[in-house]
Amino acid sequence: GFPFSTTVYSQQEKLSFLKATWNAVKGVDEHLRLGVIDTYLILADYDNDQMLKDYFKYFERARIHPDFLSFSLYTTIFKEMDYRKIMENTNLLNNGVFSPQRVFNSENQTIYAEKEFTAKRLQQLHQWLMENTDFSGEIILNEWNLTPDSKDKLNDTAFKAPFFVYNALHCRDEADAFVYWTFSDIFEEVDYRDEGQPFHGGIGFVTNSGLKKPVWHALEFLNKLGNTVLFEDEDIIVTKSEDGR
Repeated sequence: GFPFSTTVYSQQEKLSFLKATWNAVKGVDEHLRLGVIDTYLILADYDNDQMLKDYFKYFERARIHPDFLSFSLYTTIFKEMDYRKIMENTNLLNNGVFSPQRVFNSENQTIYAEKEFTAKRLQQLHQWLMENTDFSGEIILNEWNLTPDSKDKLNDTAFKAPFFVYNALHCRDEADAFVYWTFSDIFEEVDYRDEGQPFHGGIGFVTNSGLKKPVWHALEFLNKLGNTVLFEDEDIIVTKSEDGR
């Protein structure tokens, strides 16, 4: 197991720690970039973004001006759109931290969202920030994938390649960074030695034995694109490289 703390901290204690950290870092150099929040964007949606509202109310009181906001976003949603019910029926680690494997599972009645979901959710976030805050920093998805479930066999199929390409292209202007979680099927939230070989539904680009999955080749394909878009439609994109290709 992981050495998680058994102490449960109140929201006020967490916010006080945030303020102290902010003041300490900015006290060294105000140009050091510091981001905040880092929560599941999908969960914030279920309480009409009350989670975001509460954070920004505190930021205003504490005179915190985030340089960027970081979120986790998966294209998996709950059938039951009642945030309180989700909280009540979701197993939490003993320190109150959400574990994606425990939040998104069959017991909580999760389904895959429509393919436009990621773009729509980010557009909704931008709209809310514009209407309710003076935030002008970056939006970073520090976790992004179809699902956080490392036992979902769909992750090993050819479907993941067009999923990745579609979202990488259609959402590229909606966030400043997309961090695909994870690079390989070996990562700290699961014991890969207990998983099947060679495919077990892991969420990485490569299997735990090093085989490149379809989504790897999708990334390789996208890396061949140039940095200037000449033409783009639903099923095609034409680009130009700096060397004229």
